[in-house]
Amino acid sequence: MYTQYLTTNKNKQKEIIKNAKLINNKKELYNYLISNTKKRNKSCYGDFTVIGQDGFSIVYINNIPHNMPHLGWVDIGENVWIGSHCTIDRGTLENTVIGDNVKIDNHVHIGHNCKIGNNVVIGAGAIIGGSTIIDANSIVYMGEIIPSHSHIYATQSNPNVCDSVPVMETKLIITDLDDTLWKGGIGDDGINGIKILDQHKKLQAKLKELSQKGVMLAIASKNEENIALDAIDNHPDMLLNREDFVTWRINWQNKADNIKSMLKQLNVTEKGLIFIDNNVLERKLIQNMLPDVSVITEEDTKRLSMYRVEQQRQKEKNKFKTAKEWIDSLQIEFNFRLMSKNEIRRVEQLFSRVNQMTNIDTKFNYDKINTLSSNIWVVALKINLVIMV
Repeated sequence: MYTQYLTTNKNKQKEIIKNAKLINNKKELYNYLISNTKKRNKSCYGDFTVIGQDGFSIVYINNIPHNMPHLGWVDIGENVWIGSHCTIDRGTLENTVIGDNVKIDNHVHIGHNCKIGNNVVIGAGAIIGGSTIIDANSIVYMGEIIPSHSHIYATQSNPNVCDSVPVMETKLIITDLDDTLWKGGIGDDGINGIKILDQHKKLQAKLKELSQKGVMLAIASKNEENIALDAIDNHPDMLLNREDFVTWRINWQNKADNIKSMLKQLNVTEKGLIFIDNNVLERKLIQNMLPDVSVITEEDTKRLSMYRVEQQRQKEKNKFKTAKEWIDSLQIEFNFRLMSKNEIRRVEQLFSRVNQMTNIDTKFNYDKINTLSSNIWVVALKINLVIMV
């Protein structure tokens, strides 16, 4: 069956090449190789660059890997500059597209089916996985590795691809603290309980670099201010310090209102702001209340779903005018009931985690909770939430 497919697609490939009047099909020119490529005026390539070869797509037949034949092209726009030792794969069925005025440094790989928008700048050594979309006016810096099927927005990024934020378009980055700049909750875990892992160090390093380039940093966190600032000042693994932040709102108020307050204080518009928070509810609140803010998602968010969600958000971004309208849309329901025996372990966990907002010193272990079970009530919370990650 695979042999039939391969033979059919080779014939189809010849037909496409014939009908498209392909330029320089598999003909070596000045130390670079161009095939299956359509280019427009004023585009040029460096030495030893290969454009239009098949991408890396594998099918297994009887546990033996075979290369999948490609039928697409590489469509290169006007005024494109591609450095030396670059590879740009042709598409499988659709085309790989390089927009107008794109500038690509040396040793860059662009996988099959990618769509690179107009005016994109890609630094040396970048690797862009197949089927990635990079919006117009984006910047991909030296050595970036972008996974396949990503979508890089012109004013949006994520912890894995921090460098894709165009510095000149971003005036302010507001970040959460708990499970964002560190792992854990500072109020419950304390300064010795939170951990700053490699991904947190990477994010902090990038934020510090951006602040040194003129991007303002701020904090929006639901915590006690003195406890949070003490962690920033004194945790031994912190790369950022208090002086890196131009302002902060560390309290228990609505984050949307806190962000509006900081925007007014700093005279910055929503369009110049990026918001980083691990909490999906906080992100959804900001997306609805401040629709022009670019919201960064969690590290493990699927990049394709980002694209679909972004389209949905654009359609609904003016749906909610106030925080009350957004809360009403959640259709929150509370169910009060006596605790059941199979909930004792979970209640014990909750008691052990909550030490920031309690006025009692009693420790509730399993045995004590079991003894008091007939007098303990639990609250079940139901939220109608469309998760926008």
